[in-house]
Amino acid sequence: MKISIIIPVFNVCEYLEQCVQSLLLQTHSDTEILLIDDGSKDDTPRICDELAKKFTNVIVFHKKNGGVSSARNLGIQRAKGDFIMFVDGDDWLEPTCLEDMLNMVNRTKCDACSCNKYFKNNTPQIATYICLGKSLSAKEVIKKHLHYGFIASPCLTLWRRELVKDVLFNENIHTLEDWEYNFRCLTKIQNICILDRAYYHYRTVEGSASVSPVNSRKLTCLEIPRYVNEYIQNNQLDLAEDAKYVPVFLAYHMLVIYSTQGADETSTIKLQAFFRRTLRRILFSRKVDIKHKLYLILASVHPDFFKTLFNLKNKK
Repeated sequence: MKISIIIPVFNVCEYLEQCVQSLLLQTHSDTEILLIDDGSKDDTPRICDELAKKFTNVIVFHKKNGGVSSARNLGIQRAKGDFIMFVDGDDWLEPTCLEDMLNMVNRTKCDACSCNKYFKNNTPQIATYICLGKSLSAKEVIKKHLHYGFIASPCLTLWRRELVKDVLFNENIHTLEDWEYNFRCLTKIQNICILDRAYYHYRTVEGSASVSPVNSRKLTCLEIPRYVNEYIQNNQLDLAEDAKYVPVFLAYHMLVIYSTQGADETSTIKLQAFFRRTLRRILFSRKVDIKHKLYLILASVHPDFFKTLFNLKNKK
C-alpha cells in the first residue's frame, strides 16, 4: 500500500537531505515523498530539485510563501497514496516507522495509527497516555482530544487518505493549527490504533516559529474554540459539552509559551483578556479541576503571576 509523505519545507537546506534520506531508507518502500517548497530563500529549492531528479518517488512543488498550513494543504490535494503522513523538513524518522504503523493498521483494521512517543532533540517524550496496542473508537479519542489528552502534532499519525482527503488545515490559524486539524480528521474515521514506540525525531531549531515569543500570529489560535464549536454545530456532533474544555487547555498552552518565550505588550493585554473571559465561563464548572482554575485566576490578575509559579516549579 502506498504512503504519501507530505513535507512542507521553508529554509531548511541544512537538514532537508537527512529528512528525505530517512524516508528513502524506510523498510516500507512503497512511498511518494511530496516536497512542498513554501517560497524558500536559501538553498532549499535547489536541494529539492536535485532529490527529485535522483529519486523517482520524490516529487517537488514550488509555491509562493503562504505558511506551513498552505504548504501541507497543497500536499494533501496532490497526494495519491492509500495513506498520508506529515513530516517536517528538519525532522526525520526511524527506519521501520512506516512498516510498523502500516502493519498495525492492517492487523487492527483501523483507519489511522498514531505513535504515543517521539524524540525531541534525541530525548524521548510522551505524546499521549491513551491505552495502546488495540483498536480505539474515534469517538472515544475525540473526547480525549477535546480535553487535550491526545496528540497535537499531525506528524505522529498515519491517516487513511480516502477518509480525510477533504480535510484541510485552517490557514487562518498559526499556532495549534495541527491540533485543530487532527480534531476534524478524527471525526472522519471510525477507529484508530496507538503504537507504544518513538519513531519521529523532532528537532528544535533556534529562531523557528515554535520557539518564538507570543505575537499576533500566535494569537490566532485564540479563535480555535469558535472554529471547533462551529464545526460541531454544522456537523451535528454530540460534542458540545466536551468542547467547553477547549478554552481551558488553550489558555494553559498559551501561558506556558508566555512563561518560556515571552510576549510583547499588546499580546500580553490580549492574552489577559482571553484568560479573564475563560475564567468567567469555567469558574463554577465541576468539570474543570481546581489546578486549572487557579492558573486562570493568577493569569487574570496578570500572566506574570503564573510565569513566576511556572518557573519556580520547573527550576532545575
